[in-house]
Amino acid sequence: MWRLCRLMTGAGVVAALAFGCGSSSSDEQVMRFVGFDAGNINQLDTVTATSAEICINNPNVSGDFTQPPPTLINAIFVNEEKANIHLESYSIHFNDSSAGVADVFASIPGNPDLPGGSCSDTGNECAVDADCVSSMSSSGSGTAATCDHTETIVGGIVLVDSETKAHVNPKLYGQTLSMTLTFVGVDDANRTWQVEAGYAVVFSDSLECGTTTLSTPTFLYLDTTIRAHGIACKIPSQN
Repeated sequence: MWRLCRLMTGAGVVAALAFGCGSSSSDEQVMRFVGFDAGNINQLDTVTATSAEICINNPNVSGDFTQPPPTLINAIFVNEEKANIHLESYSIHFNDSSAGVADVFASIPGNPDLPGGSCSDTGNECAVDADCVSSMSSSGSGTAATCDHTETIVGGIVLVDSETKAHVNPKLYGQTLSMTLTFVGVDDANRTWQVEAGYAVVFSDSLECGTTTLSTPTFLYLDTTIRAHGIACKIPSQN
């Protein structure tokens, strides 16, 4: 991972990320972000699809908390185009500059593929149904071929690394902090696609953080927006 100094924050970071690549409704309609998932990840922190409680330290849990383990999450995508997209990198930006955390940039090992569409009858590459050969007769009987796009789960995304946990401003413990994750992929035609996703975290130094008796934390309302198919969708609050 590499980091960008906090001298560049807010709109400046967004502009820097967008320069030469762009994040538009067309990007979000092609490399579509579906959501986050915390399945099959064994970790101390309480992680859900929309928010997480991040444990800063807990002397009741064995382990060296001078170097707390990273917090992981899975990201789910659908590639709506014909060409395969290779997910290359992502960045994390805390929207509140007072968090005292630098922006994080990381590559994604193996550049996992987000496969393009596949025709239901032949398996050929496609973007829309019209790209597929239909087995229907001229009379309209038979079965129409469809272009199928499947979800791809990219596992083990580092949501909060050990260094971030060590440098977050203690005054913000217990507060809900919003973050923006930006994912970048390149397709077989060498076109670059970029999508953004919102998430919320609470850093906790509570002794109960991460214990088996801790339920999913309740967060204050956070106006976090995820864009999919060019439509802005607000994540509902958790009560």
